[in-house]
Amino acid sequence: MLHGLCNGEKISRPYTPVSLDKYTNGVAELLYKPVPSSNYPRGKMGNYLMSLNEGDQLTVSGLVGRISYTRINNASVEFSVRLSFSTPPYSVK
Repeated sequence: MLHGLCNGEKISRPYTPVSLDKYTNGVAELLYKPVPSSNYPRGKMGNYLMSLNEGDQLTVSGLVGRISYTRINNASVEFSVRLSFSTPPYSVK
């Protein structure tokens, strides 16, 4: 779950990791595709994610489901946000 604040309101949304720990050495990758339009406006979490700047913090809580990630001692969590207005199709197997 990702947690944030939108206009003073606490918001939480589930996101599904698109990576497997055995291939990414402890990194969990999330796929977020910003597609705001008049037919599909961006939601509260999308607006929150798009408002983050370098150095801002994002709260993440436990994973839901049967996915497990191994903790690496003294590891830090870093997020890399890549934005694209022309996102190619993404295949999750």
